[in-house]
Amino acid sequence: MSTAEMLNDLSDLMQLWLEGHHSRNLSILEQKCGTPYSTLKRILQRERKPTLETVLNILNTIASHKEFVEYLKQHVPILGEKIPFTADHHQHIDIPKLLKEKDNFYIITLASCRETSREEISKFVGESSNNAIDKLLDLGVIREINGRIIASDNCKDLLVMCPDTLLAENKILSEIFDKSKIGKIGSMIGIKTDSVSYEAIKKIYAILREAYNQIREIAEDSPGPYVFAASILMQLIGENKDEVKES
Repeated sequence: MSTAEMLNDLSDLMQLWLEGHHSRNLSILEQKCGTPYSTLKRILQRERKPTLETVLNILNTIASHKEFVEYLKQHVPILGEKIPFTADHHQHIDIPKLLKEKDNFYIITLASCRETSREEISKFVGESSNNAIDKLLDLGVIREINGRIIASDNCKDLLVMCPDTLLAENKILSEIFDKSKIGKIGSMIGIKTDSVSYEAIKKIYAILREAYNQIREIAEDSPGPYVFAASILMQLIGENKDEVKES
């Protein structure tokens, strides 16, 4: 890979970062990565080959973990093949913890499912929306391009469906549930508790699991502008004489 291509790719990443938020500029980047303004400007304008130390400082500030790894594998393979090693701060973003906060839940959900905007987010989050958005931008969880907010690649990579994350999201869903819309398309609620046989438990579990799988298939096959959240919870309560084993 030529030096020119290495410089061009770094310049492209810097430009993408600068366009990600209206408050970003080279002075802010200088403060964050410690590289002099004049050096950053010449790199952005593709006029100066940066040292490896400068490249790493810039990448650690502007790139998602995926971008960081791909850049090094392409241009500095001796390092790229060792990634993840002392990986950048983006790799350590605790998405489950972020999703436990209602403002973050709204923003990350909308940005991950489709693009959104500050105006739309403010309708749900209120006056604190801009601060929440700016924090997620600084973490590299989302990007803002021409007024539209989308989830960054590293956010999508880290959106793992661990139990703690799912339970946190269910808690928030119950808090924001709009009771006035019950009975209308797109809004429903129900709970059933009872004492049944082991065979009945297996049937109920199979029905709920199949319903979840069908919902996922429909969502994946029918992209559109409507963002929804459908939750399925099932739990055995109390002491059970016969332990229910995985089938």
